[in-house]
Amino acid sequence: MGFNKDKHEEILSDLLQEEIALVEKLKGGLNSNVWKIKGKDYYIAKFYFNDNRGRLKNEFFSLQFLWSKGIRDIPRPIIYDQINNIGIYSFIEGKKLTAEEVSFSHIIAIINFLKKLKELSRENTPEYIKSASDACFSAEDIIKIIERRLNGLNSVKDNSAVYLELDLFLKEIKSKFELLRKGCYYTYLTRSQMTLSPSDFGFHNALFDKELVFLDFEYFGWDDPAKMVSDFILHPGMNLSEEAKRLFLREMMGFFQKDDSYFKSRLVMVFPFFGLIWCLIVLNEFIPEVLERRIFAGADPAGILNEQLNKAKQIFHNLDKEIKLVNSCLNMEPNKIRRLIIQTVEKGGRGHIPSALSLVEILTVLYDKILKYDPKDPKWKQRDRFVFSKGHGCLALYAVLADKGFFPMEELWKFCKSDGLLGGHPENKVPGVEVSTGSLGHGLSVGVGFALNARYEKENHRTFVVIGDGESNEGSIWEAALCAAKHKLTNLTVIIDYNKHQSSGSTAEILELEPFADKWRSFGFEVREVDGHDVGELEKVFSLLPFSRNKPNAIICHTIKGKGISFLENNLEWHHKSRLKEEELIALYKEL
Repeated sequence: MGFNKDKHEEILSDLLQEEIALVEKLKGGLNSNVWKIKGKDYYIAKFYFNDNRGRLKNEFFSLQFLWSKGIRDIPRPIIYDQINNIGIYSFIEGKKLTAEEVSFSHIIAIINFLKKLKELSRENTPEYIKSASDACFSAEDIIKIIERRLNGLNSVKDNSAVYLELDLFLKEIKSKFELLRKGCYYTYLTRSQMTLSPSDFGFHNALFDKELVFLDFEYFGWDDPAKMVSDFILHPGMNLSEEAKRLFLREMMGFFQKDDSYFKSRLVMVFPFFGLIWCLIVLNEFIPEVLERRIFAGADPAGILNEQLNKAKQIFHNLDKEIKLVNSCLNMEPNKIRRLIIQTVEKGGRGHIPSALSLVEILTVLYDKILKYDPKDPKWKQRDRFVFSKGHGCLALYAVLADKGFFPMEELWKFCKSDGLLGGHPENKVPGVEVSTGSLGHGLSVGVGFALNARYEKENHRTFVVIGDGESNEGSIWEAALCAAKHKLTNLTVIIDYNKHQSSGSTAEILELEPFADKWRSFGFEVREVDGHDVGELEKVFSLLPFSRNKPNAIICHTIKGKGISFLENNLEWHHKSRLKEEELIALYKEL
């Protein structure tokens, strides 16, 4: 049905049972005409050109559901007219914020709204709420969406200059896509990992008067929160500051990680793909039926194709920068873990602080990116086995396990207390701890046993063992290494915290290990060396596992004992502290 002002005023009057005038056509609405209308009150009316995707119905009933749950920072749905493709909503006073006007309080309002949607996701929801538009619940979903969009654009044949330029650009996108897809794999999400999402969400679809009100729920439904977060950062309708993006990412990462231990690693994995999807979405105008809808909604067809192509190129060229931003926000975890370590010692009154600090980046990368585990089911059969042989560094392990939800954070504050769970060395009664350790030199033998058992049971889980360089003085380490090499345990990885110091002196003074890498090679291991505090390098080296088809793996991590607090670094006086003075605590927190 084409738009006719007089005819539609008559329809609206019948629907509302009051005299109606269409007083102002509003900007926006790529798939609809949006009008401010006047009756007894002011309303918004949305007229759809072609609603074969059910956008109007989905938006109206989604808003009706949210309104029934007490959410008020949305328009109130009033009337749904399926026959004439019209939705009527309360009129919202306010203006759209420019990027320069967006403050941290506005970002917090966005964050709180998305948190409310996640809280609703835990309740029983109506059956009519389906998946959001282009929802992604697995790596396969993402790949199919990109392939479908690429195929749709490649099927458009035109010899004009702008279409030839489009073809060249699509080849760039496809090349990037083929490179990325090799490292993208995760299985279908559970309902608990999903969230309710507005899908097309951000300040471009919000008005502000005294508070933010969120508009446009045409694509509302179930989705992966990693997609929702990615879309907010990448959406071409916003040009947010880096500080605003960082605040949003930090809050969302912390919030969704509570319900989904894989959220952060999945976000890092999928974020580049959604960047490519946004490039392809922006190019929709090249598809004839989409261009027709845009013209109906009032777009000027002259120049729109060049404009959209340039916009897509800009998104593509900025993608690497946005990827680095996401990764840098994720990599703030080490400092949080260091703070938890100090807080634990403050409450417990003792501990091996420097030995824990040298491990922080290693454990952060392992638990954020590498290990398979489930905090809610610590004995999950398919989990990777992680043996923390360097038991006196347990403060770092405890901080990470608490952060991931294996046990309540409050247990850290009872460290080494009679009523607490956590002792001065790890015990297998602690959720997430595979085996009791602390008697140095034994952990690698246990790890060899885990790896052999996995092979015997034909299981795919891997075994990782962290040992210290001082611990490497133990003969049992090298006996276990010989056994691992004999059985060609490619599913076993030894990680050496090579901080060059022991309890009473430097490793070189007490018992020289060099040439350390060559020793591991001579015992039959494939070896890599890495800066143990460089998160990016750690991620890279772990991603290469296994290093060989027939050898166990060894990663020598060059670290600094006490890393992150200058007066602890390589300071043997701090190897173990049984009591911290107030001035020492102040100095520790000041450094952090």
